[in-house]
Amino acid sequence: MAAPTYASDLTDLLIDMSSTTGWTALGGGASGLVAPETDFFIQGSNCISKAGWSSATKGMIYNVGSGQTVGSGKAVFMWIYYWAPNSMATETSGGMQLLIGSATTAFKQWYVRGSDTLTYGGWVCAVVDPTLAANATTGSPSSTLQYFGAQVNVPGAGPSKGQPLGVDAFRHGRDFTCTNGDVSNGYATFTGAATYNDDVSRRYGQFQAIDGGYLQQGRFLMGNSSTVVDFRDSNKFILIARTTKVSSSFNTFEVQNASSRVNWTNISITALGTTSRGNFVTTDNADINFDGCVFTDMGTFGFQSGSTILNSTFRRCNLVTQSSAVFDSCTFEATNDSVKAVLSNNPANISNCTFISSGTKHAIEITTAGTYSFAGNTFTGYATANDST
Repeated sequence: MAAPTYASDLTDLLIDMSSTTGWTALGGGASGLVAPETDFFIQGSNCISKAGWSSATKGMIYNVGSGQTVGSGKAVFMWIYYWAPNSMATETSGGMQLLIGSATTAFKQWYVRGSDTLTYGGWVCAVVDPTLAANATTGSPSSTLQYFGAQVNVPGAGPSKGQPLGVDAFRHGRDFTCTNGDVSNGYATFTGAATYNDDVSRRYGQFQAIDGGYLQQGRFLMGNSSTVVDFRDSNKFILIARTTKVSSSFNTFEVQNASSRVNWTNISITALGTTSRGNFVTTDNADINFDGCVFTDMGTFGFQSGSTILNSTFRRCNLVTQSSAVFDSCTFEATNDSVKAVLSNNPANISNCTFISSGTKHAIEITTAGTYSFAGNTFTGYATANDST
C-alpha cells in the first residue's frame, strides 16, 4: 500500500465570502452585511457577517445560482457563528436557524442551536438533511434548493455594536474517507483524519480535533470498494455530535473492502445526541480488531466473522449483531435496543462476557439452533425463568 489518504465527498456551495454579491439581508439591515469579514472566520480567509440587532429575527441568505441536489442520506454542512449566545432564543424557539429555499422570500427554517445549547458561543458546523421536516417556513418554497443561509432570533436586547452573526463555508455531502496506510508509510489514524479535516483551507466539520479528543459527524469510512485501508490507532476519545436534523443512520463508522484492516485499542466513543447516535457498520468482511474500547450511547453495531472484539464495553448502545464475530471478556450494559442486547448466530464465539440488564429486555437472541459451548459468561439483573427478562 501507500501513505494514508484522507478525502471528503462534500461539495462546495460557497467557501469564499469575498463580497456581498449574491447575499440578501433578512429582516432588514442590508447595510450591516460585511464581506469579506476578515476579523473572524473559521475556513479560508474570510466569512460574511451581520451587524447586531434587538427584538427581531435577522440573518442573510445566498443565491448559489442554480438548484442543488443533496444526495439521499446526505446533508448541508454550514458554519454559523453568533458571539452573543445569551441574547438568542432557546433552540426550540428558533435561536439559531439554518435556511434552505427557492427564493429570498421562500425558504424553510431548521432550528440548530439556541441560548440553552450554545451557552459559550463559538462556531457551529450545523448539518441539515433538507428532506426532513423543517421547524418553520417563510413564504412558499418550491423543491428547488438554491438559497442557503442562516438567521438568529433575538427576542429581547441584543448586541448594540459589532457584527455578532457570521456565516462561513457551506457544502453538502456526508462521507469522510480514509484509505491506504502501511507500516513503512504510517497507518491511517484518527489523528491523521483530524489533521486533514482541520486544515484552514478545508475545515469540513466532519472529524475535527477538540480539547481532549475529536468530534465526528457524518459517515467516517475506513476503506472503500476500490481501495483498502490499514487503520490503526489507540488511546483516543471521540464524541459524536448532537445532530438533530438528519436521519438516524447519518452518523456512522463504516469499514469497506474485505482486504482492509482496522485495529482500535482503547478507543472511547460517546454519542452526544439521540437522533443519530452513531452506528458501526461492517460492509465487507475485513480484519477488524477491537481491544479495550468503550462505546457509550451509540447506535447499532454490525460485525462479521473477521472481527475480534476483546475487553470492550457496549454501554446503553443499540443492538449488537454478531454474524460470527468473536467476543471475549466484553461487557454489554443496559442495552438501548427494544428487545435484546446481542443478536447471535454462534454463541460459542461469545465467552467470558458480562451482560448487565437495564431492568427489562433479553441479553441474547440466538438465530441458529444448535448445541454450543458458552463459557464464562455472566448475567446480572436478568430473570432465570423461561419467557421472562
